[in-house]
Formats: sequence, structure tokens, C-alpha cells
Amino acid sequence: MIKRKLVAMLMAAAVLLATGVNSNINIVQAAENENTSSSTAVLENFELEEIEIPVDEVPEIVYNVEGHEKLNETFWVDGIQTLDMNDEQDNTDPNYATEILNGEKKTNSLLTDENRWYYFTLDTLSNLTLFLDMDDTIDADLYVFQLNTDSGELLMAGSSTQEGAGEYEAIGGKAGAGIYFIAVSGFEGSGNFSLALYTSTDDVQYENNDTPETATEVSGTYNVNGLKGVIDSPYDVDFYKLTLSEASAVRFEIKTSQNYVIEYRGGNGAKVIKDDLYALSEGTHYFRVRSVDGSYSPTHGYGLYITTIAPISTDELAGCFAVCDRANVIFQFRGDRSKYYVNGNEIDFSYSYSNSTSSVNYDISLRKTPNFYVCLLQTDGTSQPLECQQTMPDVIRISSSAFTGIKDKYVLMLSVRDVSTPCYSIHVRGRGDSSDKTLWEDLHFANVYIDPDTGKVIDIAWYNYFYDYLNYKFSFSRPYPTKYYYPYWNGKEPEGGDD
Repeated sequence: MIKRKLVAMLMAAAVLLATGVNSNINIVQAAENENTSSSTAVLENFELEEIEIPVDEVPEIVYNVEGHEKLNETFWVDGIQTLDMNDEQDNTDPNYATEILNGEKKTNSLLTDENRWYYFTLDTLSNLTLFLDMDDTIDADLYVFQLNTDSGELLMAGSSTQEGAGEYEAIGGKAGAGIYFIAVSGFEGSGNFSLALYTSTDDVQYENNDTPETATEVSGTYNVNGLKGVIDSPYDVDFYKLTLSEASAVRFEIKTSQNYVIEYRGGNGAKVIKDDLYALSEGTHYFRVRSVDGSYSPTHGYGLYITTIAPISTDELAGCFAVCDRANVIFQFRGDRSKYYVNGNEIDFSYSYSNSTSSVNYDISLRKTPNFYVCLLQTDGTSQPLECQQTMPDVIRISSSAFTGIKDKYVLMLSVRDVSTPCYSIHVRGRGDSSDKTLWEDLHFANVYIDPDTGKVIDIAWYNYFYDYLNYKFSFSRPYPTKYYYPYWNGKEPEGGDD
């Protein structure tokens, strides 16, 4: 725990504490003529980018199509030992099926009403993808059967029977442990074909999620930390679906050694705050993971990280953000500095504390004056005297406060000022033996703590009569960095990062 100390106590502040009633000093007099119009103008033109949905570079594969009539013949295998034969020219009978391995392609020719047979074995529940390509002179269909090892009967497990010569066939889905047979069946015409088999086990619980309709649901999960997925074939893409009950900032990223990317694929409205940080509207949104170059791996996949950080305001003009991911706090404001928000709540800068005892009267208040400003840029702070303690937006964790009773809470800290009109009043009058507790000041600045859940000022950080004058205990920490997603460094983007 860190006990609250004054960052700087200048001579004028010392006079403020010693003079008591009606001292009426102004320790920000040097800043009254500061011109803030240039920094305001810079931020007025700062807007979020609309997300452009990329043009598809991966063809959409339709699996398990029902076209013309399926095979209605019953097939049998006499003995498992016959599977060892590997003469592809004679594999027109399931008893002489050719073995096909994961990631392997088999090519052969086919006639009308002829079948070519292949087999493979799965040791555990797996995601299965079969893809059949063919010449445009033949219409071939694709079937997969599971072997009943007791009876020798082949039980149909899936099929794809698209109409038309040269049209691909594809089967996708989950398959349990067992021995499987593939039949490439000539429906019409003759020609060559290529059959490919792909299996994987790492992401079987999420597959088949190759379309928005079959997308893996990640809604209701506050933080998906490293969900593991794989791109297990050249045709595989993975869709994820996120539904939000309110507009929110969401960070959506993957970590992988493969050449994969994650893309926004549509929804109720989205804008880019920066890179992988999005401002998403209330409603449903879709993201897609795909391979950039057609590479794939059933074992070397990707980690998916989704963080719904906090709600945001739907104010279209509030396009400037400062974000503390781990504390789930988002500060947002208009470029013209007319409105400010925290976690979607418009900030109410009014604050008052009034109390009377037999010996002391307290009247402490903050109000939003006509030329009221929030310190937003690096120059906003450095242009003021050091004693003003002006700082950029930050997020702290209040460990404990003897004055307010607040414990273990993340809050937004802002510096506010009005160089022309006092905005912060400390009117404390002590009587009799408590006359030394008197402090009577009208100040042009303050650092304030704001509750992210309400947008209201819940305490004053500096200058605080109770912490800095009466030595009430106050402890806090800054465990996580705040990142700035607007040009805060003298109105420009800083080199080397956003924090």
C-alpha cells in the first residue's frame, strides 16, 4: 500500500495552509493566459475508422449438400484383413479399398455407376473434412461409411451429392473412433478426380464452425483467454459469434506461429479504435480466423483472446479513448471537449461535501464552470505550474480511504481546471480550539476520482483537505497502465507506442 503524499508543495501552497480564512491565493495565476485552442482544434478532427469487411480470399465451401438421389445399395466388407491391399486400380470393391491418410490426396479415374473405395481409421473423436475435386466431364458424388466390425456392414455416415459435372463435393463434421470407408461414386460422365482427407482433434468441440450460421458462440463470456483452435485443412475457416447487450469496447486477437489472421465479418456496427481494439454496437457480431496463404496444421493452431473491456457511449462525436484493459475502465470524450464519458456514463463533474459539527463547518465543492477543461494532452499538463499537479487521464485502484470508506475499487482520475474562474472551493471554518482547522480557498484546479459505474465524482485526489491537511489515511496503487488511443503527445501520435 502506498500512503497518499503531495507530489509538490510550493511556497504558495504553504502560504495557503498558514493564512487560514480569506487567504484567497491563486496558485495558477501563471496559467491564466495559456492558449488551449490549438490542442482543441487538433482533436476535433479525430474520428474512428469504420471497419471495412475484407473481400473473400477463401472460397466458401458448402458441406454435405443434398442434390440428386443417394446410393441405396447396401455394402459389406468380408474381412478386415483385406484392407491391407493397396492396388488403386482394383479399388472398385470396398473389400479392396485403398488406405488414405490424414492430409493425403488420392487421384484416379471414374466411370458412370462405378465406385472407387478408400478407408481410414480414427482413434478418437475427430473433426473430419473430405474434399472431392473432379474434371468438368464427370459428375461424381462423395460418401463416407462407418464399418460395423461385428457384421461387416458399411453404415452411411455422410454424403455430398451436388448436381452438375465438375462441381466439387465436400463432407465435414465430427466423427467418433472407428474404421471409415469413402466411396467416390460416378453419377454421370467419366473423368479424373482428386480426393483429399483432413482430420484433427485439437478443436473438435468447436467444429464445424466454417460459416456465420455455425459460428462458435463466445457471448456471455467476459474474457475468453486462449481458446484453442486450428485451421485443419486448406478449406477451413473458423467463425466466432459475439452478442453484446450494450455497446462495448472489445479486444479481439489471435496468437499463432502460423500465417493466420482474424477479421471482422459483419454485425450491428463496428469501428476501429486501434488495431485489434474495436468499438462494437449493441447486438451480434462475427469474426473469422483464416489462413493467409492456404497453409494449415491440425496440430499447430492459434490461441483466441477476446476481452469485452467495458461499455462505451454511443455518442458518435466521442471518438477519443483512453483504455485500461485490466481494470475494465474506458475514458471517452468528444474532440471539442464538450462531453466526457467513463464506461458509457457521461461524467458529472459536480461534487459537494457539507457537514457541520459543534466546532467545524465544512463546505467543499467542485463545479463545471464556463471555461472548465480536462487535462487531455501532454502539453495540457506541462504548460501548467508544477504545483498544479495536472496529469493526463489515469486509472488507479483505491485500496482504502479513511474519509470515504471506499475499498478495493478501480477509479478514473482526471485533472480539471478553469484558469479564469475558480471551479473548486474549500471552505472550512473552525471555531474555538478548532480554529487551526480553518482553510478557505477558491481554486482554479483539482484532480478528481470518478466512479466508472456512475460517472460521478466520488472524491478529490488533490488538493484534498482531509488527506493533505488533516492526514486522513488514503492508500492506492497503479497496477495496470492506461493506454491512450488519441494523439495525446502534443496533439500528435507518439513514436513507439500508445501509452
